[in-house]
Amino acid sequence: MDQRTRRQYEARRAGLIARMRDVERIPQERAEQLFDAWEEVAYARGLPRLSPGFWTGAGEWIPAKYEARKK
Repeated sequence: MDQRTRRQYEARRAGLIARMRDVERIPQERAEQLFDAWEEVAYARGLPRLSPGFWTGAGEWIPAKYEARKK
């Protein structure tokens, strides 16, 4: 991944984690852990990191996993 692409990825990652924290009320550390887990799931599903499906999937998968764990 080149530097520009890396910066884009890091910015989107930070934004998604912030949204999980602020909107979904997932603690920052837990959102980061779940994002890391999502990366493995996305890789297994064949979703490239910068694809729209990667980010849409993350926005759905992370809150679902967090809620499932709370129950």
